[in-house]
Amino acid sequence: MVVAPVVIAPTTAPVAAPVAAPVAAPVAAESDDGDDDATVVVKDDDAKVKIVVKSDDDDDDDEEIVEEVIEVDHHHHQDYRWAGLSVGTIFSPVPSNGQIGEGVGRLNSNKFRACLEPKVGGTCGYVKGFDFKVQMFETGGSRDYPTVIGYFRTGFTAGRVDVDPGSNDFLPGQVTSMRYTSVPLFFGGNIYAFGDFPIRPYAGMGMGFDVLRLDYRRNGESRFLDASGRFGFELHAGLEARISNFVAFHAEVMQLWSVRRKVADMPDMSNTGLSVLAGVSVAIPTNLRDYREHHHHEVRRTRTVKKR
Repeated sequence: MVVAPVVIAPTTAPVAAPVAAPVAAPVAAESDDGDDDATVVVKDDDAKVKIVVKSDDDDDDDEEIVEEVIEVDHHHHQDYRWAGLSVGTIFSPVPSNGQIGEGVGRLNSNKFRACLEPKVGGTCGYVKGFDFKVQMFETGGSRDYPTVIGYFRTGFTAGRVDVDPGSNDFLPGQVTSMRYTSVPLFFGGNIYAFGDFPIRPYAGMGMGFDVLRLDYRRNGESRFLDASGRFGFELHAGLEARISNFVAFHAEVMQLWSVRRKVADMPDMSNTGLSVLAGVSVAIPTNLRDYREHHHHEVRRTRTVKKR
């Protein structure tokens, strides 16, 4: 009697090696790492597969090891949050010699000569201050430019005027000169056009308080100092040259309106005026870990094949 052999079927299927997600049809390309045994196949714009043929350590010449390294650059459409600092110089576009008549009772910043140090007077010219902004914005991807930027602005501007009495002499207690220094504490934002173009026009506004310090010099009497917070708002427009989200240059024109400060028997002062700003901005992603981890991914797969 002949007994037929018994064949026991495997209960579980062998586990297949992990396979990368299918991509578009491959296009052959040259290897960029100088490895003569490597073949680089570009699957699509975001992935490339490098197949490296290695010799087997065993004596069996009928087998060889093929290692596939799949490198994928991910450009996820996830939101990235950025924090930045903008530093700029403020210029006065309105020329002023810093002279007013003795009958002038109301002044704005355009009447003052721009002076970084009003007490000395030697630093007077066209530069009237500096601008500092702490910026926050979001982008839809690591390479997308922001369309809206919010900021907190501070810095300072300063100027001085001298009173020309004409042919008359100054009366006792009459104001002979006046200095001002202003520190803005403003919140605002910018809206940008042309999302992907590196040169982009923008417009925006801000509002808050000006900390205004006034220094009146009087004939025959001690000087009079006054400090107060004045509500104000500003409108601005400009151009930005964005090299990347890390670095950008900008230039803008800003018109500021500020509540007038009235002081008895002395000229009133309002920090209303026109300014030109130019500066540079730097920023970093606040979710830097996500920015790094989602930018590049690598999958390795090794298999053994028979030679023909």
